[in-house]
Amino acid sequence: MTRTDARASRFAVSQCRDPALLSALHARCFETRWSIDAFADMLEAATVFAALNETTESLGYIVLRTAADEAEIISLGVVPAARRSGVATALLKCGVRHVGAGGATSLFLEVAEDNIAARAFYESRQFARIGRRDAYYSRLGAVAVDAIVMRRAIGV
Repeated sequence: MTRTDARASRFAVSQCRDPALLSALHARCFETRWSIDAFADMLEAATVFAALNETTESLGYIVLRTAADEAEIISLGVVPAARRSGVATALLKCGVRHVGAGGATSLFLEVAEDNIAARAFYESRQFARIGRRDAYYSRLGAVAVDAIVMRRAIGV
């Protein structure tokens, strides 16, 4: 068992269908909050997994959707206190298994160009840069940031 696997065993990942919980969790992970209604709409066409620790505290989530043989990570967030503890890895593994079982052969995502930690995380998990979206992420009181579009194969 690797060190990350040992740390990851302190929480459980399961499907989540609670838009209020997801909105509150998103607000803890990012500077802007997606609304309860936005998550309710996403849940109609997406699959969401959440990570909870032993005391059922929400630590993170991943939102994915699939179209034909392609899947997309719409959002992956981990609360600051749980970052670098294996939560994101466990969520990603669960998401990849789920969309792969549904027939997806590729997984895509966008990540903010200035989010160095997230970019390094995805690159270390076989995601490769395939494009850019100019001024994709708005920032409170700041200039919008480009998104880096990344892709990885599933089942490789």
